[in-house]
Formats: sequence, structure tokens, C-alpha cells
Amino acid sequence: MPTRRSNIFLIILQCIRITNLKPLVDLLANIKRKNDALATLIQMITVYIILAHFLACIWILIGRLEPDFNNSWFIMIPIP
Repeated sequence: MPTRRSNIFLIILQCIRITNLKPLVDLLANIKRKNDALATLIQMITVYIILAHFLACIWILIGRLEPDFNNSWFIMIPIP
């Protein structure tokens, strides 16, 4: 039985959900009219956060490709 984490179509749909950035673009456009430097700073921080999140998701998917937990890179993560 495929789950939402093993079905590639569902994974693609989940990635598409994060691309709805229209409200953020509108907010940045309003800020840019008032303060260009602040808008650029907010834009850079937002892009950094989105890219870091996206890359972390990819690394987790790569780590789950190995069926045995002891052979995956997850075993190297220290236990808190």
C-alpha cells in the first residue's frame, strides 16, 4: 500500500503546495514602495529559509531510500 511518502506523484503535489507565494510577493511589493533595502533583506531571508527547507526535505528523502535504518545516514545523527 503506497503512502504519501512513497508515492512520487503525491510528493510532487506536496512540493507544488509550497510554491504559492503570491501573498508574500504582494507584501514585498508594498514594503518595496516604502523601503527598498528592507524589502531586499526580507526577500533574501525568505529565499534562504525556503531553500534550506527544500534541501533538508531532499536529504531526508535520500536517507529514507535505504530500507535498513542501521545502514542509512540517520544512524549518524546523535540522540538528543
